Amino acid sequence: MAHILYIEDDDDVAGLFKSAIEESGHQVDLAYTAKEGLAQYNEKRHDLIFIDYRLPDMNGLDVCRSLLNLNSSVPLAIVTSGGSENAASEALELGVRHYIVKEPGLAYIKLLKSVVASLIAYLDEARIKRTSETLLNTKSNVLGKIINSDPVAEIMQEICTGTVQYDSSMRCSILLLDRKRNCVKESYGHGLPVFYNEAVIGLEIGEGVGSCGTAMATKKRVIIEDVYNHPYWADILDLVKQVGFKACWSQPFFDENGETLGSFAIYHDEVCAPDQSEIDLIEGQAKLASIAIEKDITRATLKESEGRFKTLVDASPICIFELNMSGGFNSINPAGLKMFNINEMSEVASLNCLKVPNSETSETVKVSFAKACKGESVDFEYQTETPSGKNYFSSCFVPVYDSDNEVNKVIGIVQDVSDIKTTEVSILEAKENAEFANRAKTQFLAHVSHELRSPLNAILGFSQILSSEMFGVHANKKYLEYSSDINDSGGH
Repeated sequence: MAHILYIEDDDDVAGLFKSAIEESGHQVDLAYTAKEGLAQYNEKRHDLIFIDYRLPDMNGLDVCRSLLNLNSSVPLAIVTSGGSENAASEALELGVRHYIVKEPGLAYIKLLKSVVASLIAYLDEARIKRTSETLLNTKSNVLGKIINSDPVAEIMQEICTGTVQYDSSMRCSILLLDRKRNCVKESYGHGLPVFYNEAVIGLEIGEGVGSCGTAMATKKRVIIEDVYNHPYWADILDLVKQVGFKACWSQPFFDENGETLGSFAIYHDEVCAPDQSEIDLIEGQAKLASIAIEKDITRATLKESEGRFKTLVDASPICIFELNMSGGFNSINPAGLKMFNINEMSEVASLNCLKVPNSETSETVKVSFAKACKGESVDFEYQTETPSGKNYFSSCFVPVYDSDNEVNKVIGIVQDVSDIKTTEVSILEAKENAEFANRAKTQFLAHVSHELRSPLNAILGFSQILSSEMFGVHANKKYLEYSSDINDSGGH
């Protein structure tokens, strides 16, 4: 439905025009003087305006100039019974889209219905074009701010500013959701007073809580054409009346997992419903907001992750460092500074892993680094000589890839294993000493056994003679028991 203004001083003609056009479902306001017409347009901003050429207080061309000064894109049509070719030419040069001559019998009224239809088609086409341009310009500006990592507040404000360029009579807002508390945590807007934006912060969302609260809770677009007479707004109607809007259309937006991030809303000071181009507008702006918020969340998560990683690296007792593709040091952790006896971080830039003094160690490092630069993780060991003795190190190089899947740096890890090596040598020496002692014990026992066996054999032989009573029967049988005990003991 179009909202049309007809400035005509003839009551009968004006009434016929109104009746004919409103039959097509449009709304027509009538003004009978130029002054009255300009005042009405200032107040209501009609979609189309028809102007009688001869008005009592101003001619039609002057009215057109005044209207175009107010809004250069409003479609105008002049209706006249006494114009001229010069007037028609001047009108078209001004930007008037139609110049209609009043024919006798009012047959031209039927023509006006066709003119209205063509102007509405023009409006729709212009609106679609304007929406596309608005979305494109806003998208370009917003994406630029996202790439530059501008603050979220600036990006949200840019989206709102871009929206009202589509229609200056609109107000708009972006509300961000605190999912843990299930309430609004931030509010941005254009055309809405500060007290309103502040009032909605902390508001718990839910079905029936305004347009935005309902949209975020249900994850569905909410179109409320008449805020004053809708139950969703009943609880905060006093606040709404302080602002003055009468319609609110809200579009929720989500993260990649479908969880609600917030809502984008458009407000109008008149009771109205959106057409398709306006639906496209709120969907597009809501999508932009979601991209910005997701990027900000990702950036914050990445920053937090980097902070945790840096803390772990800095606290590690093992030397960890980053090398460029020439072997130079980009960074090194505190344990590494201590290992390499570096006092200042500024000295790190002069280090290069390929410039190791020891030739054998240098070759090992060069070969390992070359493999890492080709995408291979490499473990290796090396040793160094110091006045106090040898130091042993266990190390590895790990390649790091860029967005093109090319190696662009190498992470190195070095651990001093000198104590471990010393312990291993001590354990090996202790094992060898234990094995030697065990062999010596075995040899000693064999020798002692041999030395004891010779006299023991004589004793056993004598005990056997006594047991057999070879030289006569023993007067005391106890001797037999004694000799038997000796034999039994020697047998073990």
